[in-house]
Order: sequence, then structure tokens, then C-alpha cells
Amino acid sequence: MKRKPYALSLLIGCGFLLMSPNASPEQVDEATIQAIRLQLEKKEQEIRELRERLERLEESAKATQAAREAYPQVRLHGQVFSQYTYELEDQPTNDLNAFDFTRTWLSTEITFSEAWKAQLTLDTRRDDTTGDREFEGYLHYAWIEYRGFPDQARWIAGLLNLPWHEFAPTAWKYRFQGLFFPNREGYFATPADYGVGFQQRLPQELGWYHLVFVNGEGFRQPESSKHKSFQAHVSLAPFRQSPWPGLRGLSIGQTAEVGFYESGEERIRYWPVIWYDTSHLSLGAEYLLAFDPPQRLSSAQPSLTRLGTTNKEQRGQGFSIFGDVRVDFIRLKNLFLIGRFDWLDPSDDLSRDDHWRSIVGLGWQPFKGVRVLLDWERVVFGAGSGQTAGSPRADTSTLGVHTEWRF
Repeated sequence: MKRKPYALSLLIGCGFLLMSPNASPEQVDEATIQAIRLQLEKKEQEIRELRERLERLEESAKATQAAREAYPQVRLHGQVFSQYTYELEDQPTNDLNAFDFTRTWLSTEITFSEAWKAQLTLDTRRDDTTGDREFEGYLHYAWIEYRGFPDQARWIAGLLNLPWHEFAPTAWKYRFQGLFFPNREGYFATPADYGVGFQQRLPQELGWYHLVFVNGEGFRQPESSKHKSFQAHVSLAPFRQSPWPGLRGLSIGQTAEVGFYESGEERIRYWPVIWYDTSHLSLGAEYLLAFDPPQRLSSAQPSLTRLGTTNKEQRGQGFSIFGDVRVDFIRLKNLFLIGRFDWLDPSDDLSRDDHWRSIVGLGWQPFKGVRVLLDWERVVFGAGSGQTAGSPRADTSTLGVHTEWRF
């Protein structure tokens, strides 16, 4: 009888033990564990992405701050044209030969920020007054520009580069041999002028356009009247994104000027150009149509003096065909052959006052920024090209060595 309480208490203790939470393990739900694990991995990925973004922002902020601290940035560069020419034609200047410089540019570019920049360019030329004709320095360009709106655009003000002159080296790359076709004949006579301009590149490298509103008298003359000039250029490369590589080098361009001389006489120019350019070959053609009072161009085209001052407008027209081939020959790299043919008739009212010019040459680029050209230039004038009908201008035949130095 004494053992019964002891047994009863043992049974009660075992019952409490079995009812304890630790006595039966919780059933594990594998789906819940997997869901929690996926959530954790997602949060870790988000943290990594946020950390990477933070690092990029910190690097960008440091670069921006460094760029701001680096401004203003100043860059110097220059261009020098030198030449030796020998006159072969049998005339009063026969055997005339001379060494000379035809361009000595020294430019300073000042970048104030990502949006603002200025350029100052000095040049030299022979003094055109009476005397010893020494070189004299002068200001060629001096402008400030803004880039930022709209996209791929620049606003320019000051003594700025004119559209025709900025475009011309794109088609004919040998300015160091001599002036461009319309420039050499007295049309588009000045490369720079005082005024304002706007330029923008088209998307996908399809071209660009350039507009200016300027005094119209050129950079060597101050404004002396109320009249102004407007000049525009557009270049298009319609096949730049073509799937056929052979079409990508084809471009067309159009330059036009409508303006006035200081006395109010109109000056009108149209200059379309088409050219094809690859890494080894370029071909092009251009046409010039111009309307001017004859006395305004008589210094460049003496036959126009015969028309007198009563003739208010005269039409001049001409064309040029040009090209080059770039080759390597044995150990000589970067050789190039050039050719050009110009023809101009300065007046529709005069007979046989036209002339033509041919240029052929062999060149070499020994270093980056340096080119040397041996060329022959022949100019033949019509019988009515002189100041009087019976005295044409003298033909020329010139052998030359021209060099270009860029730094």
C-alpha cells in the first residue's frame, strides 16, 4: 500500500514531461525556408547594386570636381606654310625664284568650362603698303563660343571663321599649295569677319550646317556702313550609315552668301561642291556662280575694268575638278599624288576673258603634322583677259616646293 503514491507521482511526472514543448520537435517547412533564403539573396543583390551606384556617383563627383579645378585650360597650336617657287614661263618674270612663308598661324584656345571656350589666332603677312614689305603681325581670329544647347551645337561671337573657309579644307586638303579655287579668284576673298554665328552637327555623322551674320568687309577692314552680310553652309553625307561601304565617302555641300558692299551694292555667291573621300582616294567637283559690281573685282580680274562703273552687276562663273591618291611605295609611306583643274569666266559681257589653271604634284608626309609637296602649276589666260582687249594677261608656269607644319 505504501508504494502506490510513489508510482502515481512517477506517472504524473512523466505526463508533464511528455507535454513539455521540448519534448516534440517543430515540424520543419522546407518551402518557407527556401522563400526566406530567396528574399535574403534579393536584398543582398539590391545592396550590391546600391553600393556600385554609390561608387560610380562618387567617382563622377570627383572627376567633375577635378575638371572644375583644372579650368581654365590653355592649349597652344600653330600652322606654318613655307615654299620655294621658280617661274618657268618666258615673260618679264622669267627665272624669278623665291623662298617665302605664306602662313604663320599661332592659336591659343582657352577652355573656361565644358560649355565655354575662346580662341585667339595671330598671323603674319607681307606689308601691302609702300616700303620694304616686311612681315607684319595681325589678329586673324578672336571669338568666344558656347556649347550646350541644343545638342551638338555651338554659338560663336567675335572675329570668327566664315562658313566657306571652315568647310573648304574638308574637300580640298592641300591649302598649303595655294588658295582655294573661289578664294584665289577673288570671290570669298576673306576667311574671317566680325559678327555672330551658329553651327550644329547632324546626328549619326550625317553632316553639319553653319550660319553667320557679319559686317561683310572682312577682318582687315572696320565696318564703315549700315550694310551686313549673311553666309551659310550645309554639308551632307547621306550614305554615312549605308550598309555598302563604297557609298559612305560621298558628300555634298552648298555655300551661299548674300550681302552688300559698304556703298550698298549687292554681293551674291553660290558655291555647290560634291566630293568622294576614302582612306586612299578622293575626287571632287565644285561650281561657282557670283554676282558683283565689276569694279569690286577688277583688282583680281583686270578685264572687268573695261566694263566701267555704270555696269551695276556682272555675273562670273567657273568650276574646279580635283582629286588625290594616297599610296605607299616600297619603304616610303604616306605618299600622295594630287591634281586640280580650275576654269573661270569673270564676265558674261566680255569675250575670251576666261582663264584656266592646272595643278599636279607629288607629296609625302614623313611625320604626323608635316607634309611636303613638289608641284607644277600652269595658268593660261584668254586673249581678252587684260585691262585692254588686245593685251591679255601673261601666262604663268611655276614649279614649287611647298611644306606644311602643324604643331
